[in-house]
Amino acid sequence: MALDLANQVLTADAKNAGALAVRAVVKASKKEFDLALQDAEQAFALDPNLLDAIYLLASLYESQQGRTKAIEFLVKTSAQHPKELMLQQILSTLYEKEARFKEAESVLTKLIVNAPTDLAHRINLAKFMARQKRVDIARTILTTAVAELADRVEAKIVLAEFMIANQQKEEAVSLLKEYIKNQPKEPKLQFVLGALYSNQENYLEAEKVYLAIAGADKAGPEIGQAKNQLAKL
Repeated sequence: MALDLANQVLTADAKNAGALAVRAVVKASKKEFDLALQDAEQAFALDPNLLDAIYLLASLYESQQGRTKAIEFLVKTSAQHPKELMLQQILSTLYEKEARFKEAESVLTKLIVNAPTDLAHRINLAKFMARQKRVDIARTILTTAVAELADRVEAKIVLAEFMIANQQKEEAVSLLKEYIKNQPKEPKLQFVLGALYSNQENYLEAEKVYLAIAGADKAGPEIGQAKNQLAKL
């Protein structure tokens, strides 16, 4: 259907970049990669701002012509589209695959500078550091995220879960208790603590946590979820 519509548009206007991009996507889905690449490159040549063509070309260059070609393309296009942060994220991933770690780190750090309130970029840099066995730096990144994004409970949860994953469970318990003390009406933090206690087979403490959620003086799905967890103990 999409291919038929694209072909109809191209019959009337052979230089319609959008229709070429659509046709390229369909061709790629059918594993007709040479034809997909041809259409995508033509679409990009006609409209260098067409993001559908840019993302497809990056993928096709990597799969069909190698990461070096994809990296060269993304370096140029990400510079031309600085607000399209996903291009930089893809570029950092390719750098890491090529073991160009300093360049990958540079791109990930720049993403945080460009979007300091976006927690996802901080998480991605922390994960990258962890993969490089730089766990202390990863933890510092997440701790900084908690401090600078104080209103984001997700930042606190990510830090706690990171500590748990890296066998810093007792510290995580202490940290979660502190967070819950400061935000007693935030059940997401309590669920993380309850799950941690359960995994440690400390069912008495887990029960206390889930009972506190279930008995909270407010309506919401958390109460039912807490009761379900209690039933599993």
